[in-house]
Amino acid sequence: MQLGCLKQLFGNWVVGGEGNFSYPATDIQYRMTDGKQFDQFTVHNNVQGSLRLRAGYAIDRFLLFITTGVNFASLGFNYGSADG
Repeated sequence: MQLGCLKQLFGNWVVGGEGNFSYPATDIQYRMTDGKQFDQFTVHNNVQGSLRLRAGYAIDRFLLFITTGVNFASLGFNYGSADG
């Protein structure tokens, strides 16, 4: 999901903000073995998103802008090893 809004203020100055959020809920597994022992890695990605602020100057249909913001994610990492 993505939401955002830009607002032209006095003159040609523009400010706004936007954000996005996703819920991929993915698990990636990697297993490595030499026949006697194995290693297994699992990476979990539960949620991720970002929030950004934008400010700029509009010239006709052209917008020069700067942006700043933060990203976030909920990640997990598991490692297992055992004799086979």
